[in-house]
Amino acid sequence: MGSKNAISLLQEYCQKRAQKLPEYTEISASTGIQPPLFKCRCLCDDAKVDGEGQSKQSAKLDSAQKMLRIIVANEKNNLTLKSNVPIPSELLSAQDLDIPLELIDEKKKKPVFVNYVGDLQELCAGHSIKMPVYSDQSVSNGFEFTCKIEQHVTTGVAGNKKDAKQIASREMIDLLKKTYAKLSITSSTLLTIENELKTDKTTGEINKLINNLTLDKQKIQVSNIDNDRKRIDEAKQIYHKLKNQHNNKVVNRHSHKESPVQNFHVLFKESLDKNVLNKFHDYCKSKNVVDLTPNQVQLIFNEFCNILDLKVEIKNLKTENNIYVTHYSVNCYPKSIDEIGIGSNRESAVVNCMTRLIHTIYILLH
Repeated sequence: MGSKNAISLLQEYCQKRAQKLPEYTEISASTGIQPPLFKCRCLCDDAKVDGEGQSKQSAKLDSAQKMLRIIVANEKNNLTLKSNVPIPSELLSAQDLDIPLELIDEKKKKPVFVNYVGDLQELCAGHSIKMPVYSDQSVSNGFEFTCKIEQHVTTGVAGNKKDAKQIASREMIDLLKKTYAKLSITSSTLLTIENELKTDKTTGEINKLINNLTLDKQKIQVSNIDNDRKRIDEAKQIYHKLKNQHNNKVVNRHSHKESPVQNFHVLFKESLDKNVLNKFHDYCKSKNVVDLTPNQVQLIFNEFCNILDLKVEIKNLKTENNIYVTHYSVNCYPKSIDEIGIGSNRESAVVNCMTRLIHTIYILLH
């Protein structure tokens, strides 16, 4: 351990985890006794603990030691950092103090977990279910999150808000799957499209390809070149080839005759009630739908779908080269609008895809 004390070890732990550094606050000092007793509170992530000492520095050191005990106990049990872990009464040995740092390997720095909150949003968007509404409150053993979708309510309790929200979302997914047996989140299977593009397909066949759209993993894979940009460009080229085939053949569902693609926006507008269209325009005026932050994309896309009563089908693909692809198919008249988002993770691919659809729908209806 060398010259490192608990304060420096705790700071190093937070730095390696790429999380906010611990905060120390002097909470009281008992001056009526000799020697005086100082108290210091250490706040780290969602955990807090108080330390005592005969000087401000010793109180700070004591609080850091207690926080490390919590970390050691949680790391050994693979738990999220929280306050309600029993703190051993004995002092930590040098070996104990080294444990948190030894446990931080690459996997610990970037733990793999299931994003149930994101999965639930995807499930709702893909099956035209209202988005979940969350509320939280403090309870004796941490935090309780409530997830509500229409008449369905689930709860999650954990030592911090993030875990509680994930648990509530996981429970809601399980509840919805039991209630609606057909609901599920599945990744689409690979579909080889290269040969299909070379033939003169009918609109129905093109539409079938679009509805089952994924990318040919052999086309995305650039031979032994670790260059994400080239792989993304390859994927985009394949997508645009297929999309152009589809866009050149748009079917009028009433006449079953082919309509020029330039009439798509007219037919789309005419299929909407005037009041709905006015509501959509009013919403767009109140929001900046051109320059969007990732946090705004989900909200605005869901509102577009709610106002226009659009149904969305979602398919996901992760290539062998760890490129994430998300395909959204928006069911509207006269034909579905399809977009693909590509990113280094699923979240960025979804945001990319939603952003494209927001801009496409906005342009078509203005």
